[in-house]
Amino acid sequence: MLVLAEEFKKDTDFSIIFVTNISDVSRDILSNYDFKHIQSPCNAGDINELEFFKNKDNLLSDRSVWILDSKRINRGYCESLKKYNQLIVLIDDELFRHYDCDLIINNNIYAKQSCYKNVDERKLLLGTEYNLIDKKYFFTNKDKVMNSLLITLGGEDPNNDTSWLIENFHEYLSENLVTIIVGPAHPDSERVVAVSKKYLSKAAIIFSPPDLSEYISCSTLVISAGGTTTYEVLAGQTHLACISLEEHQDKLIMNLVKEGLASALCFSDDRDVDIFRGKLKAFLRQQDTLMEHRSICEKYFRMCGAEKIMGRIKQLH
Repeated sequence: MLVLAEEFKKDTDFSIIFVTNISDVSRDILSNYDFKHIQSPCNAGDINELEFFKNKDNLLSDRSVWILDSKRINRGYCESLKKYNQLIVLIDDELFRHYDCDLIINNNIYAKQSCYKNVDERKLLLGTEYNLIDKKYFFTNKDKVMNSLLITLGGEDPNNDTSWLIENFHEYLSENLVTIIVGPAHPDSERVVAVSKKYLSKAAIIFSPPDLSEYISCSTLVISAGGTTTYEVLAGQTHLACISLEEHQDKLIMNLVKEGLASALCFSDDRDVDIFRGKLKAFLRQQDTLMEHRSICEKYFRMCGAEKIMGRIKQLH
């Protein structure tokens, strides 16, 4: 969302306001930016929030662009907002919500027109060309460090799969220059440090970096969970192997594998150590085909899609 906000910022016809909700952690991130910010007293998707907006700076009095980026947004919320003659843009991710919006953005690689059978195709912006990846992630001619491996299993890594990976497969990982990312919500960072010192004593451990662009740009191999980081890795034209931590990540990983963009080390319901070992060994040999991989990545992630989205919104507004 911040990437799209930065694109709007270039246009003086728009003033930008972020709304965060009661349980929204993004307000901490917004404190690092100069965008106007309103704290809603409601949970995301609560129709009562519209009454708050009506009385707050007359936010519903003029026609504005409302970009909704929450899985809690439901049909009733969109229909109620429509009554105020607002232009509604819904960032849909993987839910395939058929709501009455002016635009629906689903930038997943598997998003197709057939997923929205009852929606006018003119209202759909589908596929990776509409990605909202920060421009700093996209590949430059900066040289990557050969045999460099980045391990990043999300901001949370709820089951501490980072430690599991190191403990079980360190003999293969140690053949590379390893960097390990420990996210801000990791349940046991001390254990990651302990097993790293024991098995990968030369590995660099990075705690809660503001973003991963610096580490992706110089790596030839990345092991990641099946979340948003996967697209950032592919924008950087780096070989990617995925560990699915949750069932909802399986679909994305399967489609990345299908398009030749990633390797799947395991899915959420399949953690056979011997199979995992074989797939890991095969993946670690892939950096020899980096140039071929770059051409595949460029097909799907040539540039940030924020400018295209902005252009379409301006046409409607």
